[in-house]
Amino acid sequence: MANKLGLQKEEANISITGISNIKSNVRHKAWIRVFSRYSSFKIELNCLVSRKIIGILPTFEIDIASWNIPSGILLADPTFYKPGQVDLLIGMEWFNDLMKPGRVKLSENLPIFLDSHFGWLVGEKITDELISGSVAFSHTAISSSDQLSFWKLESVDIEQSVPSEAEECEAHFQSSFRRTSEGRCVVQLPLRETCKQLS
Repeated sequence: MANKLGLQKEEANISITGISNIKSNVRHKAWIRVFSRYSSFKIELNCLVSRKIIGILPTFEIDIASWNIPSGILLADPTFYKPGQVDLLIGMEWFNDLMKPGRVKLSENLPIFLDSHFGWLVGEKITDELISGSVAFSHTAISSSDQLSFWKLESVDIEQSVPSEAEECEAHFQSSFRRTSEGRCVVQLPLRETCKQLS
């Protein structure tokens, strides 16, 4: 993304520590201005340039057909329910400046909508149903006195050979997964077609 925008990068040598004490080094940083699509609000950020912030989020497409999101809610990310790359992670030091007082809870089993200067954000608490699947957490400590945000630089994902059984499991999950109106995850149990009949 930094290359696409033609940002002028500065050299940096910053060590980042994440969950499970996983460490990585960032070699560049860049200044950016982020503008709201709905107002004149803008912020200027000194960002760390990283090949990848986190994996694809959400990890699967969320069915929002029954959510009945009010038309007045202008989303910061109108396609939040579709898996996609994370381009920018803004540090917690900006939270109070970015957030507005509005909150909307559609129902007990649906996420909460929080108003921000960039549009409405969608948040959900971590439940047992979510933890039983694939959950992405973000916690990072930066060993630098600067308060910086992350910036994603394009990377080429290396294709890894996956055993056919794992590919079949992934395909089965993708085709049979659904979320109920109560927010629970449902996946059809897989059956092996090649199993011999039990006697």
